[in-house]
Amino acid sequence: MEELASIRLQGYAQSEGEQDVDTTGLSYPLYDHKREVVAALTVSGLSSHFEGENLEWIKLQMKQASEEISRCLGYSPSVVQR
Repeated sequence: MEELASIRLQGYAQSEGEQDVDTTGLSYPLYDHKREVVAALTVSGLSSHFEGENLEWIKLQMKQASEEISRCLGYSPSVVQR
C-alpha cells in the first residue's frame, strides 16, 4: 500500500531489475473522460540508459505523451471532482 501511495504521489511507477536483471521500467497512467485510469504507457530498457539527464528526458517525454493520449481519451485535468 505504501508503494501505491508513493506511485500516486509522484505520478508514475519505476521498477529496477524486477522483470530482468539490469533493466528499468517506467509507467505513466492513461486516464479517460471519467478521470479513471484505463491503461498505462510503459517504456523499459537497459538500466544504463535510465540514468541522470537521460532519465529525466525520458520521464518528461513519457509524461507529455501520457497527457496527450489521455486528452485524446477525453480526460480533462481541469474538471473538479466532488
